[in-house]
Amino acid sequence: MKEDKFSGIDINPALYYTDGKSKGYLNLPKIISNAYKNGCYIIIGVGGRGTGKTYGMLKMTLDHDWTEIIPGSQKKFIYLRRKQKHVAMANRPMLCPYKKVNSDTGSSVYCFKIPETDLAAIYHCEHDDERPDKIYPVGDYIGIMAALSTFYDTRSIDFSDVGIIFYDEFIPEKREQRMANEGYTFNNVLETVNRNREIEGAPPIMAVCLANSEKLENALFMFYGLVKIAMKMREKGEEILYLKDKGICLIDMVNSPISQIKADGFLYNKVNKGNRFAEMSISNKYDIDSAVKTQEKVNYKAYKPIVSIGELCIYEQKSGDKKYYVSYHKSGNPEHFEITSLDCERFRKYYRWIYFLTVAGEVVFEDYSAYVLFIEYINYK
Repeated sequence: MKEDKFSGIDINPALYYTDGKSKGYLNLPKIISNAYKNGCYIIIGVGGRGTGKTYGMLKMTLDHDWTEIIPGSQKKFIYLRRKQKHVAMANRPMLCPYKKVNSDTGSSVYCFKIPETDLAAIYHCEHDDERPDKIYPVGDYIGIMAALSTFYDTRSIDFSDVGIIFYDEFIPEKREQRMANEGYTFNNVLETVNRNREIEGAPPIMAVCLANSEKLENALFMFYGLVKIAMKMREKGEEILYLKDKGICLIDMVNSPISQIKADGFLYNKVNKGNRFAEMSISNKYDIDSAVKTQEKVNYKAYKPIVSIGELCIYEQKSGDKKYYVSYHKSGNPEHFEITSLDCERFRKYYRWIYFLTVAGEVVFEDYSAYVLFIEYINYK
């Protein structure tokens, strides 16, 4: 009898397939269905490498009809990546994101550049019998591939036939350059695609955003106020949370069955055992600076608020050695800065010294998420 590699591993049926060839991998149809039932139209999830995020997105575009999950939705989709280079690469058959899905399912799906745009159309295709390297689109396009960085050029295009957006790898790797106002830009994508469909009686656009857990301070977590929530989820070991007030389903694949099996493989049990790469790839750990000082509670009577920015308030100890505390708790009426390019520039000009004290280890934060927000505000352009 063939050994069951999942023996002894608990599989959460709300997140992962529990049987068949897909056992242990991310179950996107179930996730989308449950999110819809809970009034959540934005799904944001992080997980280790190779746990079925990209594959699950692409496979779902071929073998599942989300219009059966979301009545009144539309069948076409947008496959979104951060940079235009990802779209340009996908137009080459050998680099097509559907390569693995095509191999596994016998499908033949490829991307073709749409002339005079930064977009690519996704089609089912046929191969020329005499020249197998020649690929021809068949029928109507099934989806669009686009980049967040250039999506602003599509604002006049009608996307009313699109029912779902799959945003892949929304968290960049450390080496990748940041994009200005990235969270705001993604929200503009939703607005451009969604338009007035709700006024016309249709459901809002569904967005599924998945990535590796490279950074806690990623654009979507920051923009939608999810940093602190994500940290609390991790502390409690929660894998799925429906934020009905925000309309967001937050997923943390901390107990991925596939990750648990991969942990015993050569790459993670030998070469990278215990290092940061393994922690992110397998254990789904965020990149956290252990030198940051945190303290959940202080006696606020011993401190005075000196400035607030965004969600944070910065306090100075009233007597003794000057100590500084950064908290979500707000009191008094200190100078306040909004999270805009101009206000953050002014904050940097007058209060950069707080950052230097932070680097020197002389500032204490309510928790790590407060530190993440503070650094993001300092860097906001």
